[in-house]
Amino acid sequence: MKPLFCFLMTIAFVLVLVAISAEKSKKFPNRLTASTTKNGETSIPGCMTQAEVSDALQRLATSDTTTEQQTISGTLRDEASQSVACRKQLVTLLISKLEKTDRDLLLNRPSFFLWHYGSKLLIDLKAVEAMDLFITNFDLHDGTPFPFNHHPALVAAASMSEEAIPALKSVLDRGGDDSTRRYAVFCLAQIGGTVAKQVLHDRLASETNCCVRNCIRASLEAFENRTFPDHISDENRTEWYTTFMCECDAALRIKISTN
Repeated sequence: MKPLFCFLMTIAFVLVLVAISAEKSKKFPNRLTASTTKNGETSIPGCMTQAEVSDALQRLATSDTTTEQQTISGTLRDEASQSVACRKQLVTLLISKLEKTDRDLLLNRPSFFLWHYGSKLLIDLKAVEAMDLFITNFDLHDGTPFPFNHHPALVAAASMSEEAIPALKSVLDRGGDDSTRRYAVFCLAQIGGTVAKQVLHDRLASETNCCVRNCIRASLEAFENRTFPDHISDENRTEWYTTFMCECDAALRIKISTN
């Protein structure tokens, strides 16, 4: 009887565990479960819906208090940490929202706040996929062209890791707008490191705009320090920073010999 009793008790215990597990599964859906579609909106199990994320971003842009905006930012940051899928959804919707927002950050305060907090979110999430957005909006500012900390997209790109270097290198390689290249140099110098240093060194010989060339040279010279090699040290930062205020006449462009 005793062996039979033990066997029955074991079976009963297993059944209890199965029941508990099933109940937990109802409360906490598996985040790897395939997404579903309802009323035209894709829903990812364990994540906020697209409508909820969009609503949170709208409130982030229009809230009347800094406290509420910071709370919303924290909520969205926590949301992104739930899973890779949740992060991807937030980053995608945030990029889309920023692409469509009014570029007048001086008069349109919701646009200002969306860029202010949205760019910080993208930095925290290390969203390198937002680099195209940042590069396109390098010149976006809140009415104060200089210093550059009034340029949310520029600050965001400069705050990225070395994973952002290929996109910045592409800006230099394809030529084009002088200001955009100058901003790319600024970001590369801010990121620093041997890879960024090599990109700037390689570009120096072929750069034709005097301002951009001066910024590259100043960055490379600032990298040569004992305190923080291959980066901009605090003691060199002011002198290096003011280099980016330059305005060169087109007539001063350097002619590159083809011989």
